[in-house]
Order: sequence, then C-alpha cells, then structure tokens
Amino acid sequence: MDRPQALIDFTRQISLDWINQYAREIASTSEYQRLMTFFPPLSELFQEGKEEDPEEFGRTVAHTFHTIAVLNRISTHSFTESGLNQDALRTVYALADSIKASSPLIMPLILWLHDIGKMQDKRHHTEKSAELVSSMGLLDGWGIGQPLVLLITKVIKYHLLVGTLYSGEISYFSFRIKLEDPE
Repeated sequence: MDRPQALIDFTRQISLDWINQYAREIASTSEYQRLMTFFPPLSELFQEGKEEDPEEFGRTVAHTFHTIAVLNRISTHSFTESGLNQDALRTVYALADSIKASSPLIMPLILWLHDIGKMQDKRHHTEKSAELVSSMGLLDGWGIGQPLVLLITKVIKYHLLVGTLYSGEISYFSFRIKLEDPE
C-alpha cells in the first residue's frame, strides 16, 4: 500500500470512542506510534515537547487525535455531536465531500500537523506549526503538488483565524476562504 493511502486508512480508524478511552495515555498507544511512522521528524520534536511540558504535550496530542475523530464523523455524515442545525450540517457535509473529492489527503494532513508548533512555541503555535511543516519537509513524499502544499501550509498557519479545529465543522465553512485565495 502506498504511503498516502496508508495515512488515509490509519486516519479513518480513529474514533471518538477510541479518543475518549485513550485520551490520557495516547502517547503509549500503538496508534500514536503509528502516527510517528508517517511523520518521523516529529518523534524527536514530540519527545522534547513531552519532556518540557508533559501536560501541554498530552493536551495537544489528545486534541489532535480528537480533530481526526471529528473529521471521521463529518466524513461519514454522522456528526451527531455537532451543535449545528441540520441545514448547516448538510452544508458542512457537502463541503467536506468536496474537499475529499479534490484530495482525500488535505484534511488529514492539516489536522495531524496543525498544532505541532505547540511543542516549541505555544503562544505563536500556528506560525510555528507552518514553519515546522516546511522546514521539516513534512509534506514531502505525499504525492501532492505545490499548490496543495501551499494551501495546507497556509491553513495550518492561519487556522485560528479560520475557525476552531477542535469541533471541526466550523473549519469546513472557513476552508472556502482558503480555496478562493488567489495564492
């Protein structure tokens, strides 16, 4: 199996039930270890983050896995936990389907990488995350072109401006801004 499809398949395995069960011990799970195989440069960065601030490390990693679980609910049109009304939720589902049809890697890559900067700079983590994605070459080898690399990096850099990635659904509304950005 190719690397992009392996990441997509791995991403699809993360559920809200799983995150609720393992949120406090994610770093000791096989899923966490598997994540590190997709992004080897993160192992050292995350270890340093864990040693420097174990609580922030735990919150960040749990949050990241939670965003993936929400992505999966949105992708399967079964996000019953959303506070949106049914019309708004249908819009989110349609936009998610559109993004996935464009490239099924876009949202997984954004969500797995959006908060990695917290390991070095909590206050400016969005900019730091985007910088690390670029400097560590974390989008290399995924078979995506430069326009998608730029899009993913920009969404990561500005993710606090476009909406919270915690609940997920607002990010889909906000994603339209990035799709229409001429750069």
